[in-house]
Amino acid sequence: MRRYLILFLISINSVVFFHYCAVPCRYNKIKATAFVTDSLQASPVEIDTTGKLLYRSFIYTPKKSFSGLFLFKKMAGKKTRIILLSEVGLRFMEFEYSDKEIELLYCVDFLNKNNIIKTFKKNILILLSDIHMVEKKRIFSDPGSSHHIFKTKLDEVGKCYYHFTNKQMTRTIYGSLFNKTYMEYSDYNKNNIPRKIEISYTLIDLGFSLKLIDNKNVVE
Repeated sequence: MRRYLILFLISINSVVFFHYCAVPCRYNKIKATAFVTDSLQASPVEIDTTGKLLYRSFIYTPKKSFSGLFLFKKMAGKKTRIILLSEVGLRFMEFEYSDKEIELLYCVDFLNKNNIIKTFKKNILILLSDIHMVEKKRIFSDPGSSHHIFKTKLDEVGKCYYHFTNKQMTRTIYGSLFNKTYMEYSDYNKNNIPRKIEISYTLIDLGFSLKLIDNKNVVE
């Protein structure tokens, strides 16, 4: 009986491992230097020096869901403001990002919880970090296709895997073996900005859906 129990546990662990493995076995490691310098998309959300991007945001929780606005605004220097707003323009949260450093500038009381703030900071880190600037990185390619995986570490918490097809980012997987954040990017516009971003988590019953608002105030 004990033997069968051990075999069962090993089989379960193997299934879990392969399910959460971010780099499939068929992928080959290639030299990062030659690939990274060749016009690879730098980050999921790239904003020009004076621009701003406005997304309609949908946040899903087990008990309720609500919508709002998510604004990325380029500031002086290398700083970017990230503001969560209600649909009528009331400010809920405001962050400032600069060179992988994220500062909370404002937060309403009902959102001012440590786990919520940490989740938003993690999302911002993934969306805005320039992968060309990281020191430790590996590139894996799928033989016979245009799909590549860029592996790096954005912080000390866990690894980050950026998936590319034709050098356009399609997916990000961030975190440790069982605690992961998934981001999916699709429907790119002519400025290489994803119109749709979907965010989900393995250990948090929470989801985000961002849809780009194309108008005169947004880079298009």
